[in-house]
Amino acid sequence: MVADRSGDGAFRIHQEDFCQALGYRPDRKYESDGGPPPEDVARELRRADPANAEANMRQFRDALLCQWLVASIDSHAKNHSLMLLGQGVMRLAPVYDLNSWLPYRQNIPVPMLRMAMGVGRDVTVGSADQPEAMRLTAERLGLSPLETAERAVELATQPPWALEDAIEALPSSMADLPGRASRLPCHPSPRTEVQEPLTVANSSTKSGQLTKMP
Repeated sequence: MVADRSGDGAFRIHQEDFCQALGYRPDRKYESDGGPPPEDVARELRRADPANAEANMRQFRDALLCQWLVASIDSHAKNHSLMLLGQGVMRLAPVYDLNSWLPYRQNIPVPMLRMAMGVGRDVTVGSADQPEAMRLTAERLGLSPLETAERAVELATQPPWALEDAIEALPSSMADLPGRASRLPCHPSPRTEVQEPLTVANSSTKSGQLTKMP
């Protein structure tokens, strides 16, 4: 259940995660453990909310791209949900429980980190780093590969500014939090910046030149 406190008072909204919606046991929430892959979630989204299918696909795509960009390893099928609003109306729930694993990874190379849902040929971050990952993700969701690649670039530029905004919005009681965080042990990433352009072609043979993010 989630509580909607907008307007007058509060009321409960039933929320059903995609393990429930697709009939998977809770212990099969990770794709690598036999849980739902992105295309199964996409298919259920189109069935549950056909009137908003394209908007839902783009919202879900953004969630998949964000888990790759921040190296989240826990964005599994129980962390994506449908909100049941009554009278047969369903909507994709806002993203939740999306956290970066980078502060905790110790000496694990970033490309070897395993995401809960794959963006690419498998569930590793390294697979998602490849140019074909945008095409594969778009095809699984029924979206444009070029639009998906451009959206990945757009999202990749936002975290630094979002972090600054979040720090500025901290209450005075937490003003020293960034300083405390900077003193935590840090494990440098073995990933190296790649400057070659990425060429992503969509189904109508258009192509775009995109620069790979470090």
